[in-house]
Amino acid sequence: MNRPMEKVVKQIRKIIPERKEGQSRAGYRNLLVAKGATVLLFALTAFALVRGVASVLPRSITVSSSVNGKLLPINSVETDKKQVALTFEATYGNRDIPKILEILEKHEIHATFFLTGNWVDEYPDDVKAIFAAGHDVGNIGDSHKHMPQLTDEECREEIEQAHTKVQALTGYDMFLFRPPYGDYDNHVISNAAKCGYYSVRWDVDSLDWKDYGTESILDNVLRSGDLKNGSIIRCQSGAKYTVEALESLLAGLKKEGYMVVPVSQLIYKEKYHLSGNGRQMKEEAGNSTWGNNTRSETEKPRRLYMWFLFAIMSAVFAALTSILAKIGIDGVDSNLATAVRTAVVVIMSWGMVFLTNAQGGITEISKRSWVFLILSGLATGASWLCYYKALQLGEVSKVVPIDKLSVVITLILAFVFLHEQFTVKSFIGCVLISAGTLIMVL
Repeated sequence: MNRPMEKVVKQIRKIIPERKEGQSRAGYRNLLVAKGATVLLFALTAFALVRGVASVLPRSITVSSSVNGKLLPINSVETDKKQVALTFEATYGNRDIPKILEILEKHEIHATFFLTGNWVDEYPDDVKAIFAAGHDVGNIGDSHKHMPQLTDEECREEIEQAHTKVQALTGYDMFLFRPPYGDYDNHVISNAAKCGYYSVRWDVDSLDWKDYGTESILDNVLRSGDLKNGSIIRCQSGAKYTVEALESLLAGLKKEGYMVVPVSQLIYKEKYHLSGNGRQMKEEAGNSTWGNNTRSETEKPRRLYMWFLFAIMSAVFAALTSILAKIGIDGVDSNLATAVRTAVVVIMSWGMVFLTNAQGGITEISKRSWVFLILSGLATGASWLCYYKALQLGEVSKVVPIDKLSVVITLILAFVFLHEQFTVKSFIGCVLISAGTLIMVL
């Protein structure tokens, strides 16, 4: 055995107590359980601290989107690059979408399309075509309401419903939000941020929705004097003259030396503040007002890694739960054992809530969320009661595999009720899990 391995073995022996002479097997087993519980408690405490810091730190570092107490959307971006963003609002009709996509593809340009949830419901194939062509897909609310007139709960529902619809069709997490009609106030921008969105308006309006003609659109964009580096241009996908003007508009932008990029490439994702007119400014090195919690593309690899890490940790702790419960439930009523475990979970859960300073959010939970959270809690309680009774009566090696059939049941329910995809891989996985369970149990 090499020296590094000898050191590892020596450290492990220090942790695991040796069985003393004359000590019964039951006594030694209880000693090991007590030692294991101590190590587990330490691991849980360390995990809670790390998780708490990870949750608190991002919230303590925020972007500066407030000017004299007024929260603003991003109207344009301060940049030295000759770049602008072209945006389309898809709120009614789809007649022009194929032609718009054709023209953009011809010019090798990616734009940004802000979609309502109702439009997504009506034209799902167009949503998929926009996304497949590589364009940004943004959120403009579920039903295009004047959001300053809505409550906080209604604002978030408008945003989240549209988000869920696009995600179900494309698998994409939108993070760009445009207030319908450009109408906003502090609570609209704040609620969008809570949903994980950058609020984006515009500084150049084509006014194509007024149907004044092609030249009017070109004048408003190219000759108004508002166009500059970092401008965000607003168009409508269903306006009368938009398609007719698009070729000339793109040619005019190119002639002026501008490159058209999606909004997601134009804006800064971190280390920025907004000027009084909503122009996004990059923070200089050393400035401390930076950071955010949105669904930006740059964070996706990190999120992918983190969910996998926590899933693995969940599996490890679930395994420890089964072993420790089997030992601890010996001679104890299963319902009482469940109650004890529940009390510990409640203490830990609320400890995390206060550690991350999340308790204020309880007043913002919607009625719908309350109903489903309570139902979820009842389902969890029923699951625990059945699980502990099964552990008390049966062997861990058989109870746990059957319990993990919940994976198969969850995938089926997610397909039926949440309309999530059930792929060939999902089917094969379910068959293998079920077959493996039967092999281990029979």
